[in-house]
Amino acid sequence: MNDPELLKQFSRTVPVPNGLALEVCTIHWPHPHKPTTEWRTAETLPENADEEAIAAAQQRLLHNPKFFQICKECQTRKPVGWMHNQTICQGCASANHGVVY
Repeated sequence: MNDPELLKQFSRTVPVPNGLALEVCTIHWPHPHKPTTEWRTAETLPENADEEAIAAAQQRLLHNPKFFQICKECQTRKPVGWMHNQTICQGCASANHGVVY
C-alpha cells in the first residue's frame, strides 16, 4: 500500500466546531484474531484550511511514528497496528521470522 492509499484508507477530515479535524484510523488487537479500529483526531485545522494546508497536515500524519512506521525489511509504510514491533511489520514477521498470528 502506497502513501496515497494509506491516506485514503486510514485518514479523513471531518468538520468540528471552529475547524476541520484530521482523523486517523488506529488499529488495536484486543483479541489475537480480531482487530478493532478507532478514529482519533490527530490534528485540528482552521475551518478555512485550503487543500494545500490539508495535504501538509496529511504528510505530517504519515510521518508521525505514533500512527505510521516504515518496516525495516520491506521498506513500506504501515499503520502502527500492522507492525509486529518497532522495526518490522506483521507480514515480514510471518514471512521471514516464522511468527504465526
